[in-house]
Amino acid sequence: MNGVPVEEPEAPRLAIQGMTLTIGTRVILDDIFFDIPKGSIVGLLGPNGSGKTSLIKCLTGLIRPDRGTVWLDGDSIGPSDRSLRATMGVVFQEPSLDNHLKAMENLELGARLFGLSAKEARVRAEDLLAFVDLADRGSDLTKTFSGGMRRRLELARALIHKPSILVLDEPTTGLDPIAFERVWQRLEALRQTTELTILVSTHRAEEAARCDQLVLLDRGHVIADESPEKLMQRVSGEIIHMEVANSEALIEDIEAELEVPSRAIDESNIEVEIADAHQVVPRLVEAFPPGTFDAIGIRRPTLADAFFHLTGHSLVNEVGE
Repeated sequence: MNGVPVEEPEAPRLAIQGMTLTIGTRVILDDIFFDIPKGSIVGLLGPNGSGKTSLIKCLTGLIRPDRGTVWLDGDSIGPSDRSLRATMGVVFQEPSLDNHLKAMENLELGARLFGLSAKEARVRAEDLLAFVDLADRGSDLTKTFSGGMRRRLELARALIHKPSILVLDEPTTGLDPIAFERVWQRLEALRQTTELTILVSTHRAEEAARCDQLVLLDRGHVIADESPEKLMQRVSGEIIHMEVANSEALIEDIEAELEVPSRAIDESNIEVEIADAHQVVPRLVEAFPPGTFDAIGIRRPTLADAFFHLTGHSLVNEVGE
């Protein structure tokens, strides 16, 4: 109206629209929609069997979905289009390094597969070894590395061709807290210095909390697509944690007493989300015979609690994808 041009909103780096996958009669992905803004860290949060790995395999061309459209910087492409794969660096859930090669050789091999010259491959490999704190191990066989070191080397190899999108499938599974922290320090540094867009799948609440945006997947469905902060706001109360001798024997009685759902974490731990937890604990202790609880306490909710609040089950299960 006043002659001032209206600036168009920036297209997301990647957009997934209507992705669906069935295997036999089982629905693996059911009409998946979400956007990944440029320079953001987006997490796929869900337990094993939720569809996270299958979605990543569709994006990387390892599985052809039944239907769905992927948009790269505003342009529509197929889920397995070569232009999409060329712009991605991928760290799969299963280890993929050649343990009979040296660390430097693994990186140089990855670079040559992307068409880099031998000289450029060497330069990039040296830079990335330094970036992941392995500069002094470039001449060592990968089979001599710890799990955390191998994961960092896989991250370096995924970055060898300077991708604009980094895809990580459960990148810190099995890592100790120090190795976990080192991996995430590298990821956050990359995002800040290069505007790298990162898609990471995880079932770890502490990892999901590092993301800008979370897509909650449950049995092939998107349950929520929000920031970690907004997801946490879905949990209205605090968490009462109870250590008991037999969680299965007690959980129904606890639910009946509190009139809210409870969950057995394992055979000796029960948790319940409830408002006014400090007032509820004394009532709970009085309602059961002495010695029922080995310990009882209150903690603040986590993203794992938010997932349970939305789905009714845990982030941790024994079902494979």
